[in-house]
Amino acid sequence: MLQQSLQIDWDYHMRLAPRGTPFLDSALGSIIHFHHFRHWRLTGVAYELRGSSYLAANTSMLSTAYGRTKEFKDRQLHDVGRSVSAFSYWGDVLNSPYHCFGTVADDPALFKVANKQFMHTAVDVAEHNILDFLKQLRSQRHPQAAAAAATAADGSTAGSSSSTVQE
Repeated sequence: MLQQSLQIDWDYHMRLAPRGTPFLDSALGSIIHFHHFRHWRLTGVAYELRGSSYLAANTSMLSTAYGRTKEFKDRQLHDVGRSVSAFSYWGDVLNSPYHCFGTVADDPALFKVANKQFMHTAVDVAEHNILDFLKQLRSQRHPQAAAAAATAADGSTAGSSSSTVQE
């Protein structure tokens, strides 16, 4: 357990944190908080739902790798050995699932820095992005199309030439 904890600490502080947050100064560090990264590496749960208990392991990302041991070579110099299979997580352990929704957002308020630390974490950014995606799905409009429609509506009410927005 100690070796695993040391490996998690090394991966975060020497590999993930120096890279920083995308589109921001790398000197600020990563918006992915160390406690969230460590919890994900130990339990496999990146985003917890309120009031939920996780009693069983998440096997959705597990896969099997098949191979053959190299025990000896036969007369034709072919590797001979037993067939083996390894059941494990073969994804990217270093990057974590936080990068898909939790490191880039349209709202700059989520990336405010105070005392050389981010005010919000990757979990807050991911929650904001998911809610934004759900709003887009509910309205069935893309944000650029909605902004173009809003500017077209403002322009037509102001008495300027009317323009249509194609979707």
